[in-house]
Amino acid sequence: MSTTVRPPCASPEVDPDVFFPDSPEQYALARSLCEGCPLRAACLAEARETGTTDGVWGGVLLERGVVVAVKRRPGRPRKVAVAA
Repeated sequence: MSTTVRPPCASPEVDPDVFFPDSPEQYALARSLCEGCPLRAACLAEARETGTTDGVWGGVLLERGVVVAVKRRPGRPRKVAVAA
């Protein structure tokens, strides 16, 4: 009997849009789904080999083909820091 590994991202309950995050919270959710997945390294390797430029692959965020450590909020950053 063969056992097929089904990654969490393939679950029908998971919205595929979560892997193309617009916010830091969505990125955190996507990363948490990738955490512990046995296909994580293969997922990222395939994305890099096929030239995938955007999205979360193997728990890593790609934007324009570059690995991004922290997802910024949309919009322009402030020119001057605001006191809290």
